[in-house]
Amino acid sequence: MSAVRIIFCGCLSGVLLTQFCFAVQTKPDGKQDTKPNEQQEIKLDYLGDPLPPQAIFRFGTRRFQHPSNISQIILSKDDKLVFSLSTVKLIAWDAKSGKLMWQEDRPRVGGGLAAAGYGIRPMAIAPDTGELITGGGLRTINIYNPKTGAKKELQFGDGARTFFRSIDVSPDGKLIVAGSDKDLYMVDRAGQIKFQLKNQPKQPLGRIRNDRLAFGGHFCYARFSPDGKTLAFSKSENMNSVFLVNPQTGKTMREIKTKGRVVRFDFSPDSKTIVVSERDIAARLYNVKTGKQIWEFSITPINAAESYLSDIAFHPNGKQIAVGAPIGSDYRIRILDAADGKEKGALSGSQWKPWTMEYNSDGKTLYSAGWDSSVRRWNTTEFKQIPLEKGDRASACCTISRDGKRIAYGVDTGEVKIVDGTNRKLVRVLKHKEAKFSQIRFSDNAELLAAGGSSDDNVHLVVWNCSNGKIVHQWSWEKGIDPHSSIEELNFSHDGKFLAACVFRQHRVYVWDLESGKRIFDGRHAMVYGVSYKPDSSDIISVGWDRQIRQWDPTEKKEINTLEIPNNAGRNGPRIDARMYGVDHSPNGKILAVADMSRRIQIHDAQSLKLIRTIPMGGSFIYGTLRVSNNGLWVAAGFMNGQVVVYEIATGKPVWKFGKHVDHVFTVEFGANDNCLISGGSDGVCYLWSLRAKKFDAKFKSQMVDDLFGSDSEAAFQAFQAMSKQRTQVFGVIQAKLNSIFESNLKFEEPKFKKLTVAIGSSELKVSQQALEDLKKLGLESFGSVCELAATIADQEETPKKQAINDHRDQLLGRINRVLTFIADEPASVSKPVLTKLMRAAPSTYWKKLIFQKIQEQKRGQ
Repeated sequence: MSAVRIIFCGCLSGVLLTQFCFAVQTKPDGKQDTKPNEQQEIKLDYLGDPLPPQAIFRFGTRRFQHPSNISQIILSKDDKLVFSLSTVKLIAWDAKSGKLMWQEDRPRVGGGLAAAGYGIRPMAIAPDTGELITGGGLRTINIYNPKTGAKKELQFGDGARTFFRSIDVSPDGKLIVAGSDKDLYMVDRAGQIKFQLKNQPKQPLGRIRNDRLAFGGHFCYARFSPDGKTLAFSKSENMNSVFLVNPQTGKTMREIKTKGRVVRFDFSPDSKTIVVSERDIAARLYNVKTGKQIWEFSITPINAAESYLSDIAFHPNGKQIAVGAPIGSDYRIRILDAADGKEKGALSGSQWKPWTMEYNSDGKTLYSAGWDSSVRRWNTTEFKQIPLEKGDRASACCTISRDGKRIAYGVDTGEVKIVDGTNRKLVRVLKHKEAKFSQIRFSDNAELLAAGGSSDDNVHLVVWNCSNGKIVHQWSWEKGIDPHSSIEELNFSHDGKFLAACVFRQHRVYVWDLESGKRIFDGRHAMVYGVSYKPDSSDIISVGWDRQIRQWDPTEKKEINTLEIPNNAGRNGPRIDARMYGVDHSPNGKILAVADMSRRIQIHDAQSLKLIRTIPMGGSFIYGTLRVSNNGLWVAAGFMNGQVVVYEIATGKPVWKFGKHVDHVFTVEFGANDNCLISGGSDGVCYLWSLRAKKFDAKFKSQMVDDLFGSDSEAAFQAFQAMSKQRTQVFGVIQAKLNSIFESNLKFEEPKFKKLTVAIGSSELKVSQQALEDLKKLGLESFGSVCELAATIADQEETPKKQAINDHRDQLLGRINRVLTFIADEPASVSKPVLTKLMRAAPSTYWKKLIFQKIQEQKRGQ
């Protein structure tokens, strides 16, 4: 697969720019196809980096931000490039600025790489040519031009599923050693095999209990010594040994027996010692000549969480050693004295498990990466992280105030930044010790901002005054037996008097009184993931992996109602996994939207908790990533594949699907007037998206009004957004359209509809099915009659026929509600007289009731 690069034209400054540029394809031979594609509009962020379509602004930078867990990083021969690799992408970064230079999508390395595992080190630099060499597809290694990304392939080996996940190159560049699950191959640069070492394990590696590093499967792993005279080799056949092999013959010269399973190793610059990170959370230095241990550095974990050492690297001067040490929720990189193994310092700032690291050639900078997807740089003498040259690293946490005037997002230093919602300029920076925040949320009036997260040992919850930046409340409590405990969801009561939060790993729903600062409620909900306050601020709803929706009265400290959603194993119908991630109320308090693991949004009646309908989606949730729009018409969802999609609740149809992160989406929220959306993802950035598509703005107002009333949900959504910019021009057209429908309703052929009703009830299947199809063709003028038909079967048992009638009624209801909501969005002084007049002219009680409800909702919202 060749790399794709974008060449930008013109001078870039610190503002958003729009450029017309050409995409240039790099061919495998390194030559570029200079034939331009069709010109396209490309928006740039304030750093000059491209924005996705429909994105208004990016909070945080994509620089040095890989889209997923990084398996390995490595530096180019001249230290000018950093390469990072995952199953999602291979990326070349400018080592100083962090700017993306080239990339390859979905590189086939090792048949798929575990996030962390034994024997995974799939990249090396050829010392003579500077080429980047990586594992590739079946029986293949890839050789890249480091500057252009042009690739050639070298094939060797045997076996139906031989993939290479360990690569190293000899100091003279003449030999390549490549490890698969079964064999270690020594080949020359032409791919001719010099020798082959076997790996013959007796049992599957996955049978090692409670060892995350075993998930990657069997391995052969090897490194050359700097003098080229020794090859160190470990394999899953014997995980407590490092074999020192002659790199010319493949004969074992010595076996170093280790105390723990071998994770990683690195030779000293003089090739006289080898340091090994071992699975018993210890680093040990061994003499290459004798195989004897020189010293041991061991860490005692602070809790029962899985802990281990990861990568390990010698400093070029041989005087210090860096070792990645994910100890529970402690993600520090330890710096050891190479002489005695004592800890000289620690590098703090990795947000998740550091897995791979490498010193630059002069040893002044250490580069690291891991599960938090960020390429980080460290000063090796001051033990401090080197900040990005430009921009900052964001997190997946972001929120927008209900009035749209404030936007807040978290950065990975633990700070929260508040920016102006109009010009995106920084207003305030909020800080709190060393807490890492996983959720942030504004109160309805935007006077308060809550942030929840964790530190090494505690769960934290903080409330700031947004105007002065002062902490109003802060609470902290122990994580307990699970070091990964953190806040999964936050929700203010709409009157601003209470704050609810849930912690999945503590199985708890908490509520605090914001006047007294006291916690007034502690409810147990197994594996809870989401919590939402009712719009009237009375009760809360929680959902979780126990497949239960629970309604609580926090002031009375009791559970009011519970609904369990059953699974379906797939024998009768599709397989359903009803574990639930997140929940949100509609503004009128009538419905709940719930995310579940079967790629569905469940729509429930908020009072009875009864399931009304499900909306099937094209992606899987990774978190409680959904939010109902402020007007209650739509629900936004974010998926594991990075997609952000908006659905119409009444029809279940997708109406906007332009949002795209590179990887998992963790946060979505509608902005003021529902014309924008904010989202945050694991790619370390947050986006403000426009929900207006320019291609619809040019429509004539009469066509847009027809779309708003029509059955095409996507066209109606875009019409709603486009007309919001020209309300005065279309307001009269909408009223005229409604009056026309009212008149048509009065003229509706009642005898014909009654005949259709009789046909629907026919015992002849063909007659009944045809009648149901004819029913779906009826327009808004049939609304009252369809409601009456649905009411006549309300007490009957559930049947496909009843469901079909109710579905069509709901479709009509959704279309009408869309129109009435557009009217109600006008100031009450304008919309109330119009709605009142329409209610009086409405042709049936069903119409009148619907309009009256809209008037009442408007009153409550004032």
